Amino acid sequence: MEKGNLLWSSLTYWKIATPEYKRIIGMILLFTLMNSSDMFLLLKARESGLSDVQTISLYIFYNLVYAISSYQMGILSDRIGKKKVFLIGLTCFIITYGGMAFNSRLEIFYLLFIFYGMLPPVRKESPKHGSAIYVKEWIWRLHWDFNRLLKV
Repeated sequence: MEKGNLLWSSLTYWKIATPEYKRIIGMILLFTLMNSSDMFLLLKARESGLSDVQTISLYIFYNLVYAISSYQMGILSDRIGKKKVFLIGLTCFIITYGGMAFNSRLEIFYLLFIFYGMLPPVRKESPKHGSAIYVKEWIWRLHWDFNRLLKV
């Protein structure tokens, strides 16, 4: 069997995947394509008139919110489910990026970075757990096929 065919056969899961799996992957793909680096948000804040010190303090504030909210989002995920927490993350994403487009005030930047600080814990974990529910056997198949491909 050729190497390309072995890898391609692992990707054919999409044809037999459930609609719910396809919907989750579609949301993750859209979210990933629209997401940008933290640096772009900080550059937007700087461009809006914040000083270097204010911009750096905004980044420190973001990391503080991120650290505090990570544990809380995990607890919330256990209580209400990963899917709802992922939707909360998408809402935080929309609020942050929408607000960034029209803001130039320091106070509003801090408010937006509260929402943005809650986003990474959700963004990094919920989609992985949610999609893993639907593709557990596909992941194992891809893993073993990839290992076989490396041995050829």
